Amino acid sequence: MTFGSIGQCAFPCSLQGKSFSPIIGGIFESGSVIGEYGSEDPSILTFTITNQNIPKHEIWECYARTGPFFAYRRKLNETYVEYRCEKRPLVAINSDGDIRVVFGSEWVHFAEPPTLCDICNGKLTVSPVIKVKLPDVGCNIPNVCRIQDPQRQTRCECEPYEVDDGLCCDM
Repeated sequence: MTFGSIGQCAFPCSLQGKSFSPIIGGIFESGSVIGEYGSEDPSILTFTITNQNIPKHEIWECYARTGPFFAYRRKLNETYVEYRCEKRPLVAINSDGDIRVVFGSEWVHFAEPPTLCDICNGKLTVSPVIKVKLPDVGCNIPNVCRIQDPQRQTRCECEPYEVDDGLCCDM
């Protein structure tokens, strides 16, 4: 982390300073959207959403992460009120690998600052506008979280694609 970072964790080095265009739908309803991972601040992801030629900026902060799980928080009305979970890696759905999907949760409000396990609680979905056969999400809660609903939750173990977070060192 660099001095002056907003978030509490950093995005992978391979993403920092990179831009992308998400497919409209799901959490982005309409307009033109550009996402950019911070190069000066490795803890933020900024979206510029242009609707009817009016740009709006939305900042997602890396709030917590472990293995393939990232918890984001976003600022609304000058306070942090919403949190979201995503499981990496992004899954390529075409042969070029330039269209990818991510498993993630809806934005949720918490009255008190939540833990990673509160945010990444197994409720992961993918954007409904992508009309292809998608892979199964597999495990759906971080390996540091306790299973509370065995019918719905499957804890991740150390998997080969996990981000080096210091927890799966015997791989």
